Amino acid sequence: MAGPDASRVLLLNKSGIPLDDKTFEEMFNYCLRNDAEHEQIIVALRSVYRYSTTDNLPMVKIPRIFVSTEATSKEKLENIQNYLNEFNYNYTGMQFFEVDRKATLEKQYGLAKLMIKAALPIKCLEATILGMYMTQGLKEFRRFTISFTSEFKEQPFKHVVLGVYASGRFGALGLSRRSDLMYKPLEFPTLYSLIQSYSLAYAKNFHQLVRVKIGLVIPHEPHIFETIPWKGLIISKSLLRRLEEMKRVLDQYSRVLRGQIDVLLIMEHSLRLPALSSQSNSTPEIISKQQSTRPKRNWSKGSRRRVTKLKRFAKPSCTVVQSSVFANGVGIPSDIIPKPSTKKSDPFYQIRI
Repeated sequence: MAGPDASRVLLLNKSGIPLDDKTFEEMFNYCLRNDAEHEQIIVALRSVYRYSTTDNLPMVKIPRIFVSTEATSKEKLENIQNYLNEFNYNYTGMQFFEVDRKATLEKQYGLAKLMIKAALPIKCLEATILGMYMTQGLKEFRRFTISFTSEFKEQPFKHVVLGVYASGRFGALGLSRRSDLMYKPLEFPTLYSLIQSYSLAYAKNFHQLVRVKIGLVIPHEPHIFETIPWKGLIISKSLLRRLEEMKRVLDQYSRVLRGQIDVLLIMEHSLRLPALSSQSNSTPEIISKQQSTRPKRNWSKGSRRRVTKLKRFAKPSCTVVQSSVFANGVGIPSDIIPKPSTKKSDPFYQIRI
C-alpha cells in the first residue's frame, strides 16, 4: 500500500531474521498508535517479548504442503493456496521481509526459502514471491504477475497477485485482507473474466480501480541474471470503463500468456506516442506474427524498369523512452516501446514480448 496519510506509513524490517530490539519497538509503537482499542493486548505482548527468553517461548509451527503428482492442475493450485493461507496475513504494520522487485529470480527464491523457515505472517507482495517459488518446476502452470492500483477516499492502494494459466483456464494465487481480492480458482475461461472478477471485488469493497498492470510469463528455467517481468500490458482507468475494448485487448494479450504467439505488432497509425505524428484515437490493432507483415512497394532500378519487391520482415531496434498511454487507455511500458523507423513507408512497429 502507499498513500499520503501518515497513519498508513508502513514499516519495513531491514535488520533481517530474527528481528532486532529496535525493529520490535517500532512495530509495537506503530500498533499502539493505530489500534488504541487493543492497547492492553499490545502492551501485554510487548512485556512478554521484553521479559521472556527464547527458551520459554513456544516454537513457531512451520506450514507444510503435500502436492500429489496425480492431482489435477486445479487441485494443485488449491493446495498451494491453502499453504499460503497458513502463513496468515500480516496486520502488524511491519513488513518482515524486504522484497527487491529488481532482484534476480534466484535471489527471490532464496527469499522465499527464508519465509518458509521463519514462518512469519506475510503480505501480498511476499505471498506473490512465495507463490512463484511453490509453482517453480510445475511447467503446466504459466505464471504472470497482476498488479492493481485502486483509490479509496482519494488515497491510492496497491495490490499484487500471481496469475496462473493451466489446462485452458485462468486463476490466481495470493493473500489480501479481503478474501475476494486474493485466490481465484482455476476456472476462468478468459483473462478478461479473471480481471473482471477482481474489478467487481474492488467495487464491492468501495475501492475505485484506476490501473491494472499484467506482466509477462515467468520462466521455469531462468538464466542466472533473469528478473521478474513485471511489465507487459498496462490498462489505465479510461479503458477499464470501456468493457468491450478492454475485452478485445485482453483477449489478444492472453495469446502471449498462453504461448500461442511470441510477438505483438501494433499499427503505426494507431499509436499515440510523442515520436509519431498520428492523430488517430482508435484502439491499437494488435496482430500476430503469422499475419501479413508489410505491404508490397514499388521501386525503380537504373533502367527505370518497374519492379515489385516484398520487403523483408525486420525487427526494429528498441529504445528506452518515457511510458506512453493511448487515448483509449492501453499503456505500453517504457522498456518495450519500439524505436520508430525513419522510413515513411513502414506501417508496423513491433513490440517484442
